[in-house]
Amino acid sequence: MKRNFTLGLAVSALMALITAVVNAQDVDNPWHLVAFENDEEVAFYNTEMITGIEATTQNVTISLDNGKEFTHPTETATFGFEPRKDGTGTANEAITTPGWSVSYTNNRLHFSKPVTGISVYTIYGTLVTQFTGIFTEIPVNLSQGIYIVKADGKSAKVFVGNNSNGSAVAQPIVQSKPVANSSNPVNLRAGNIKIYWNITASNSTMSVEIPNVEKFYFTAENSIVFTLKNGNTIELTDYKGVEFTIEPTKPSINSKWNMDLTMKFGGAAYGVNGVSPFEQMFTRQYISVFTATEIICYDVTNKVERKYQIKFIPDYESRITMVNHPINGLLPVYSHKYFFVEANVYVIEFNSIEDGSSVMTTTASNFGGSNLIETTFSIENGNLKTVFNGGEYVFK
Repeated sequence: MKRNFTLGLAVSALMALITAVVNAQDVDNPWHLVAFENDEEVAFYNTEMITGIEATTQNVTISLDNGKEFTHPTETATFGFEPRKDGTGTANEAITTPGWSVSYTNNRLHFSKPVTGISVYTIYGTLVTQFTGIFTEIPVNLSQGIYIVKADGKSAKVFVGNNSNGSAVAQPIVQSKPVANSSNPVNLRAGNIKIYWNITASNSTMSVEIPNVEKFYFTAENSIVFTLKNGNTIELTDYKGVEFTIEPTKPSINSKWNMDLTMKFGGAAYGVNGVSPFEQMFTRQYISVFTATEIICYDVTNKVERKYQIKFIPDYESRITMVNHPINGLLPVYSHKYFFVEANVYVIEFNSIEDGSSVMTTTASNFGGSNLIETTFSIENGNLKTVFNGGEYVFK
């Protein structure tokens, strides 16, 4: 049986279906640290004004450059980041975000402006889908009926008719608790907005790009646990503090692991075995991490570590995995969603770690919509422990 790994020139026609993702963080919408208690939003703080975040077994304290401090219970508090406008300076101000409207056509919700934290519910309260990140449109299949769309602290009721379309204007969501916000307007310039979150723990510092962060929380054992939007999670023990900066901190010399690159491009993922029967092509799993000079890729099936020099670093979201090419053999690659086809189906492209050139493409429906496997990292006694899909492996 002949297998075709490349989808040909139909790509250009389907590229128009890519989900539009807009990073709305700018001089008018700087990044804010958003605090939740028991999953309910209670406060948001301009990162330009945060001078420190201290954690104890009882409370997490946010300190601002105007001398104000706000506390949240360690046990129930979680945090995230969103671009928002500055507050007016009161400590009990209601959450307000710019309004938006939404319409539904061609199996997609279209928003009039970039929005974040999107949830779609039936009129009976059943969750249909959720999206993290910032979007102007999302793919979702809605049958005829009434739906509630929530985003940016507002909600809209959308009626989908038998011709599969509908539209609505968002209304504010009433909050049951007061919201603490930062004060003092901040004058920002486009070139000096703080976008990096530098975390110090266990005598080393690592940088995380704020737009890539899904959420984080502190534990009673003085560790910080955070999850990125690509599904990777890391726990850093012996937490000492954070700083928000324009530039990332230099990689720490106290660890052999390059956690910045590991969090961006490492973790567990399915690969493609192009020389196996079709039903076995997408079953192999690989875990990858970065050191200062190398990529280490662990073959879960064959229990083998392979090491490669770091040569090419992509400027797009991707994850290291392996492909067994029928002609070129086993190759390490960066895998990433190439373009959207239909609901839960993407094309994944695999690019060379040498120069970024395309090695092959395949539909992500074979992986259930994505080839990424959620991975948790932790550094223990200088070793990098990974937990994934019910298994674990320690890089030494």
